[in-house]
Amino acid sequence: MNFLPLVERDLRARSRRASTYWWRCGAGGVAAAVALAMMVASLLMGPGRAGKGMFAAMTWLAWVFCLVEGVRNAADCLSEEKREGTLGLLFLTDLRGYDVVLGKFAAASVGAVFSLLAAFPVLGLALIQGGVTFGEFARMGLALGNTLFFTVAASLFVSAVSRVERRAWLGAFLLSGAFVLVGPLANALPAGSGRTWGLLSPWVNFTSAFEAAYAPAPSRYWLCCLSVHALGWLWLALAAALLPRTWQEDGGRPLPQGLPPFSGAVGPQQAGQTELRSMNPVLWLSLRESGRARVAWVVALAAAGLGLLISLALLSEPGSLFGLLACAFPVHLALTLCVAWEACHVFGGMRRSGFLELLLSTPLPLFLIVQGGHSALVRRFLRPVVILAAAELIVLGLMAGMLAGGGARGGSGLLVGAVLLVVGGGGLWLLDMMAVARVGMWFSLVHPKAGQAWARTVWWVLVAPALALVPSAAFCCGVAAPFLLLAKDLLFIQWANGNLRARLREEAARPVGLHSA
Repeated sequence: MNFLPLVERDLRARSRRASTYWWRCGAGGVAAAVALAMMVASLLMGPGRAGKGMFAAMTWLAWVFCLVEGVRNAADCLSEEKREGTLGLLFLTDLRGYDVVLGKFAAASVGAVFSLLAAFPVLGLALIQGGVTFGEFARMGLALGNTLFFTVAASLFVSAVSRVERRAWLGAFLLSGAFVLVGPLANALPAGSGRTWGLLSPWVNFTSAFEAAYAPAPSRYWLCCLSVHALGWLWLALAAALLPRTWQEDGGRPLPQGLPPFSGAVGPQQAGQTELRSMNPVLWLSLRESGRARVAWVVALAAAGLGLLISLALLSEPGSLFGLLACAFPVHLALTLCVAWEACHVFGGMRRSGFLELLLSTPLPLFLIVQGGHSALVRRFLRPVVILAAAELIVLGLMAGMLAGGGARGGSGLLVGAVLLVVGGGGLWLLDMMAVARVGMWFSLVHPKAGQAWARTVWWVLVAPALALVPSAAFCCGVAAPFLLLAKDLLFIQWANGNLRARLREEAARPVGLHSA
């Protein structure tokens, strides 16, 4: 095998990134912060309970990290080589498909492995506090490594058969997420009626590593561990077999024929494009490609329809409707991630093609360029957001009518909580979308890869503030958390707007691949 030179090349490239070192420090720092909070909480409860709680919290965070980090590092590594034309140069040598795939696998997983190793010593503090056995600790380490192996292998398979960046990322998330969801869906079935499919899920592998789930059925953990690991090797084998046959394919579908003539009769659609072009060229260029918001439409329509059907089935249970409104948070998060993803593509493609620099050489004001990108995001996501918000208001209205007519005890408090949840949570959700839109547009300028820009946007705007608010929520009963989240969004919006106004020309003139922030 000749994959070691590829590993060396990719490791040298990753060693030059500042994010490689920041991820290691961040993983250890987050683990230490969670451990410190749980050790302080152990003063209020027994040491055994504190150790078990710290172990559960840190392992869940580590498992989610393995899922996301595996996709983030491997989803676009092979498809990017196809777009840049460097994959064909590799096959001109004596390299085979498995050499390239194994080399990319090693390079994509090494950063996440180092981050996990940085968190394991802190995770071992739970053994000292009690409530966790060494067998449980060892099984959890094996399950986390297995999850990372599976997600990297599945993402490499998707990347091997993809060329377009968006399709590679979406396919990697869908494939990994589908096998993760197989676990809870299989567990919901009666015994003996398809529950064995759960053995292919990393979620079952992870949850069965806990002592409470492992003790009644030890064989389930080991069978699941072997099944997930074998499935990961299957993805790698398929990627190695298909990669030499797919690297020569076309560059994808052609762009829509979209430049309408300046003169002559035009149809309604062409007239609309001409109007957009006369208003703002950035808006016209961003909206020229259709289908960008399909994921947002699917999420909004599916969540709204399913929520309304469930609410009609729970008309006699106001408390269940309140829980249904609380379940809107994952849907809000999914749409926010979609907005961040599209925002990270606003200026990246225009900068690589030279169109942004051409725009800056015209008398077009800077604020119109920024406003065009923001208006394109608004036009693309406004309708899905409105549909989802209308569904939540309908559920709230049904709940208010039931409580007003039923006279249930504690109904007024439940209604006030539901109103605060919908209005306050909806307001924070809109601010989160505005913040990720502005920050994503800025990071699309300073990062050559949209995946890196999206990861930084999600980390700084959504993940890092949420982790920082854990101590305040624990010791201040969460009263200050909404106001801190509000201030966070306003600060990020102001910071991104200032950078876009002051440094847009500077970053557009900088060579692609070099950035200052």
